Amino acid sequence: SGPMGAAGGLGDPLRLAADAAKAEEVVARLDGGGHAERRRLVAWLLGVVPALALSRHGCWVVQKALEVSDAPDRNALLARLEASVGDLYRSKHGNFVLTRLIELVPSASVGFVLAALEGQGAEAARNRFGCRVLEQLLAHCSASQLDGLVAEVVEEADDLAQHPFGNFVVQAMLEYGPVVGRCRLLGALLPNVPLFASHRVASHVVQKAIRWSGAEGQQLIIECLLSAQSPHSLIDIACCRSGSFTVAELSASWRLSSPGRGHGGGDHSDVVSAFRAALLSGLPRLRVSKHGQRVADCFGLEAEALSVTAAQPPLVSPCSSSWLCAPPGVATCGMPMPCAGASFATGFAVVRAMPMPPPVPCAAVA
Repeated sequence: SGPMGAAGGLGDPLRLAADAAKAEEVVARLDGGGHAERRRLVAWLLGVVPALALSRHGCWVVQKALEVSDAPDRNALLARLEASVGDLYRSKHGNFVLTRLIELVPSASVGFVLAALEGQGAEAARNRFGCRVLEQLLAHCSASQLDGLVAEVVEEADDLAQHPFGNFVVQAMLEYGPVVGRCRLLGALLPNVPLFASHRVASHVVQKAIRWSGAEGQQLIIECLLSAQSPHSLIDIACCRSGSFTVAELSASWRLSSPGRGHGGGDHSDVVSAFRAALLSGLPRLRVSKHGQRVADCFGLEAEALSVTAAQPPLVSPCSSSWLCAPPGVATCGMPMPCAGASFATGFAVVRAMPMPPPVPCAAVA
C-alpha cells in the first residue's frame, strides 16, 4: 500500500465522516495491513477520533481501529474517547463505538465509561441508544464495578420495566447482573408482578425473571400470581395476549406441562399443585379465550380435566325408561335423577343445587 507519510495520501481524516468510499478504504487497510501500517493509520486518526466516532461512516473506522490495534494504540484511542462518553451513548452512531469498546477491552479498562455514567444510569437506560451500552456493561463488567449502576436501576425498576427502552436494561440485569443485584431487583419488581405479567412491555421483564431467577425466585413469582385479585388474577393474565406468554414461560421453566411435574422437586410441590389447581379451576374461562386456550394447551389442562372427571363417580345417570322423552338425567317432571349408586342424601343435595328446568313433554302426548 506504500508509505503512509502524512496520511498516506488519504488527506484530512475528517473526510471519513461523510465519505463512505474513503471510510471503507481505511477499514480495509486497517484490516489487511501490517502492524506498522496499522500504527500509522491509528496515529493519523487520533486527533479526530471523537468526531469520527459520532459520524455515520467514521464510527466504523473507529470500531475497526479498536479491533485491530495493539494495547498501546488501543489505550491511546480510549484516552481520546474518554471525555465523549455522554455524547457517544446518546448518538445513533457513537453508541456502536462504545458497545464495541466494552466488548473488546478488559473490564478493568472500561472504568471511565462507568464513571461517566455515574448518576445517569436511569437516564441512559431510557435512551434509545444508551440502553444498548448499559446492556453491554452488565454483560461484561464485574460485580464490584456495577454496584452504582445496579443501585440506580433497582431504584427505578418499576418505571424502567414498563419503559420501551429501559425494559431491556432490566432484562439484562436479571440475566447478567451480579447475584445480589439480581435478588434486589426481583424484590423491587415482585409487588407489581401481577400487573407487569400482562403489560405489553413489562411482561418481557417478568418472563426474563422467571427464566433467570432460579427456583426460589420463580416460586416467589408464582406465589404473587396466585395471590393476585381481578383484574390481574392468574386467569385474567392467562386470557390476555402478553399474559399468556408469561404464564406459558412458567410451563417451560418449571416443566409444569403435565400433573406431577415441577422444577425444584418436593420442596416446591405445594406451590406447583396450587398453581395447576388455580389454572384448572379457571379452565372454562381459558377455553373461551384464544390466549387462554393456548395456556391450557401448554399445561395439558384438558387432559387433566378429563382424567379428574373420569376418576369421579357420576352423580346422575340417564333415565333408562324408553317411554320418557326427557333429556338424559332429567325425569319428565324436569328434576335431575340421582344415579342408582348414590345415596338419597346425595341425590337430594344434587337436586337442591341445580335449577329446575321446565318439563319436556313427550311428542306422542303433545
